[in-house]
Amino acid sequence: MTPRSKFIQFITIALPPFLLLALLTSCCYVAAGATLGLYLGGLALAMLLTPQFTVAHRAPIDRVLSVASVVDGVGIVWLVALFRSDLTFGQWLAAYVLLAACAFGAAGATLGLARCLGDLFGSALTTVLAVAWLSLPIWLSAWIQHAAVVRAIDTLVPFHPLLAMNGLLVHMGVWGEGPLMYQLTSLGQDVPYSLPSSVAMCAGAHLLLGGALLLLSAVGKARAAIDEPDGHRR
Repeated sequence: MTPRSKFIQFITIALPPFLLLALLTSCCYVAAGATLGLYLGGLALAMLLTPQFTVAHRAPIDRVLSVASVVDGVGIVWLVALFRSDLTFGQWLAAYVLLAACAFGAAGATLGLARCLGDLFGSALTTVLAVAWLSLPIWLSAWIQHAAVVRAIDTLVPFHPLLAMNGLLVHMGVWGEGPLMYQLTSLGQDVPYSLPSSVAMCAGAHLLLGGALLLLSAVGKARAAIDEPDGHRR
């Protein structure tokens, strides 16, 4: 393969997710400005769209490049917004690390489920689970009368991507105290909680989850290749 064809292949794989996520995150920027909403929206977009771009390619390196382009598409808009807000570069970098970790977790979950369900259903189920995970502060509020649910919320807060991001950018406001969220969630009202002081637990948990599922997917694929009727790898 010539350098020119390699470059064309690189562009073909990397450009679509990068442009799409940059465009959608820019829409968040136009709608919300350089506020907390921009960072929460970009993080949610990356987690919801990573599964589709993960299964769009077969080669591992192509999948890595595609997911990295998703992350960079969001991160570049955040970087532009950095110069129009009171955010520091260190905070932007921490937000980018959290974004990358959550995208990696979504990619790992996608490949793990795709191993059992196929690419289409694996990516679809991962997206549904991501929606459920991100909206947990909303739908779990319906069961706050149960002590076990309150304890579960307290345990899950440090691992929740949006709450971890809010903890990092708490100077921009509190997500649950916004006009809309105040009506949708009981966090901070009937259920007291503290925002995470660091993104480390959330990022680490998503990295571990993604890594474990990627490993299971790779092991399962290797075993399937060995168990072919002719006894040889494909």
